Amino acid sequence: MVRTRKRIKSTSIKSTGGTTALAIISIVVCAMLIIGALFGAQVMIAKSEINEETLCHTDADIDVAIVLLDLTDPLNAIQQSNLASILDREIDQASIDTLFSIGVVSANPANWWAKFTKCKPETGAQANAFYQNPRQIAERYKAEFQHPLAATLSDMLNAAEEAQSPIMEALQALISDTPEFVNRRGQRRIIIVSDMLQHSETLSFYMGQGWEYLSTTGGVERLAGNLTDVSVTIV
Repeated sequence: MVRTRKRIKSTSIKSTGGTTALAIISIVVCAMLIIGALFGAQVMIAKSEINEETLCHTDADIDVAIVLLDLTDPLNAIQQSNLASILDREIDQASIDTLFSIGVVSANPANWWAKFTKCKPETGAQANAFYQNPRQIAERYKAEFQHPLAATLSDMLNAAEEAQSPIMEALQALISDTPEFVNRRGQRRIIIVSDMLQHSETLSFYMGQGWEYLSTTGGVERLAGNLTDVSVTIV
């Protein structure tokens, strides 16, 4: 009896092998494209110039947040803690490269200027460990942004009680002292931490003066006219 040998068709094997090879090639190509994109992004970041004083990228459309603190009445420990929490929250929610310009309300016009003006750098939490050093970035964030901000805030909180609260004037001066806000390169915000009890020679709520009084004395004409599309938050 003649035994008939069954021929094993290799078509399916060859087909499977070809599909596997194609899949491997596709994965390799995709991986190379991803690596290339990451490398390209890193090169662009490395080439992007940063202002050493403000930490802002000079070629970017940055957002600007003006923060005015009314400290004409000294804050107690609880109020100081609440203020720190407010600033921490605003900074945490802000995007990278947001410029924070912080000033204070004072009866002395010499104090109407930005006491802290820096862009929020990368914190390390957003760093990509594939091509960045998260620890180094976190240390830089603390040394160049977080610690200077805390020191500035500490000095501001140690100010003595003042007889007047010229909120309007201090805000005008802080805006003028922040060119990035005036030039409007990105989104703009104003954050005012105050009881909003304006009291100065120009306008005093304690004396029952309001918008009508300000209009008749020519004060309206002196107000900033570049606040279109500005978001204002009062806390």
